[in-house]
Amino acid sequence: MKKGTLIHGILEDLNKNAEYNIHKKIKEVLGAESQEVKEEVERYIDNFLKIEEEYKSLCRGNKVKSDAELSFKVPLPNSSLSVFGIIDRVDIFEEDGSLNINIIDYKTNKIKRDEDINKIIEHYRPQFMIYSYAYNAFLNNLSIGLKKINNYLYLLDIGKIVKIDYSQEDLEFILNDIKNIFSNIEKSNFNDLKSLGCIGNCKYNVFVV
Repeated sequence: MKKGTLIHGILEDLNKNAEYNIHKKIKEVLGAESQEVKEEVERYIDNFLKIEEEYKSLCRGNKVKSDAELSFKVPLPNSSLSVFGIIDRVDIFEEDGSLNINIIDYKTNKIKRDEDINKIIEHYRPQFMIYSYAYNAFLNNLSIGLKKINNYLYLLDIGKIVKIDYSQEDLEFILNDIKNIFSNIEKSNFNDLKSLGCIGNCKYNVFVV
């Protein structure tokens, strides 16, 4: 099992069960790995627990449920294209008859200086925009009242939580950018598509985030 997969699995189980035996799980899965790798995984988990304490102070309302590894596929506006992805975690809170949605993504990127944090935020901001767009579309289909969608990045390397903000204009730019990328692909003639296992006329209409 890859280290990243193990970490996400542990965090998912830990979020469900506070009595989850983390160290036993690490020993079972990483038995043959070096002590350095085990210590690194444990550090990520310890930082996760630290972040969770801070995260609790940011939550508003009564917690309704928490979903992990939530997959989605939603159409882009005014397009035949769809976006597909998997969200690490979605926490749902009820406040005054409406819902507060907290979208959370876990990252193990190495951080050595403050500039690294800013780079990571800018790198993952479009991803969170798509996540929010997808979940908002899901709620609209259910006709459920939405108060706010919050996006949080868990930086497990340093034990820090970061809130990701963006404007409606930013979101519209990203959605249009995705549509333009695929529009250019459809207009192009790629002679090497067969090397990718594509036979005949290929129709790409899913964008993965």
